[in-house]
Amino acid sequence: MKIIIVGGGPSGSSTASSILAHSEAKVTIYTKNITMEPTRCGGAVNRFLGGKDFPSIPKNLIGSSIQKERLYSPDSNFVEVDSRTFGWKSLGFILHRNMFDRWLLNRAVKKGAEVIEEKVTLKKLKGLDYDVLVGADGVNSTVAKYVGRPNLNKDLHHGIQITVDWSYPRNMVSFYFGSKVFPEGYGWVFPCGEKTRIGLIVPLSNRLNLKKLLDRFLQQIGAPNEGELISKLIPMSKPQKTGVYGKTLLVGDTLPSCDPLWGEGIINAVKTGSMAGRAIAENKLRNYDVYLKSLLKENNLRYTLKNILYRLSDDELNKVIPALRTIQIQSANTKVETLRVMSHLFLRQPRLMIKSLFTFFGGGLRG
Repeated sequence: MKIIIVGGGPSGSSTASSILAHSEAKVTIYTKNITMEPTRCGGAVNRFLGGKDFPSIPKNLIGSSIQKERLYSPDSNFVEVDSRTFGWKSLGFILHRNMFDRWLLNRAVKKGAEVIEEKVTLKKLKGLDYDVLVGADGVNSTVAKYVGRPNLNKDLHHGIQITVDWSYPRNMVSFYFGSKVFPEGYGWVFPCGEKTRIGLIVPLSNRLNLKKLLDRFLQQIGAPNEGELISKLIPMSKPQKTGVYGKTLLVGDTLPSCDPLWGEGIINAVKTGSMAGRAIAENKLRNYDVYLKSLLKENNLRYTLKNILYRLSDDELNKVIPALRTIQIQSANTKVETLRVMSHLFLRQPRLMIKSLFTFFGGGLRG
């Protein structure tokens, strides 16, 4: 078989490695940026979302190992989770994302994939000869347009991040909420190596000036305002019903598989690539949808949570976030723990349950 993969990021590279682990297909990866620079990502990886499809990460690719996580309410109260409380080594990692992407691509090459550094246009796509095409070219995907995947504009978030020299705990990440700086979104602080990544996301439809919001956030936390600045579109959308379009499979942000609640995309990019590769190697493309079922079901739940969380008022957030302190995490099963947290909050904040039901049944679910 001739397999063409458009996009050399985590989803494209993982698709190639998965195919070549199970077959002798001819795999060609087209990527427009073989150096993977600049890093357009916070690089956060929740280790408990990884599962068996996520590869063991070499230590040199990890900028920081995270033991603590804080959630800040608008009034500056916070709840802290410490991995050591539960006997865990870490909650996750902050990756050197460009190095991680190159490592995944090199894995695919070592298994036999060919890499061509070239941007694939619609005209180029129509002239390619393949048995299976894989779209792994991100949010503004040429392949997605080619096969007619539904538009994602309703649920695109716009992110901005600055990387600075700032003294911040190397083993902790923080998330911030509040309508004045992060309307229908949130802010983050991630340590990575000797640097610190600070950013925020808000809905693209709000048409806000992200640089002004970021300046306000940096001032709020007392961080410097000089460093590498990048921006990115993040598809925090309701999952599509299928990843199979004839002879074409869509993976990663092109599907999209990004976590609708937090916008985390690395793990699901690798997972969907591995699933797609397995289906291709089996020569049964429809199996991809079967493998995707559990992931998409969980993302549907997290999409519902997003529409509840990001529409809470500042007063409600000031009550909800401190209430999380009384919850004891019992397992690494994210679905079980998510449902347990929701039940806990609803019992202590009945008005939150009423608002959530209105959001769910009153047309609040977008897309």
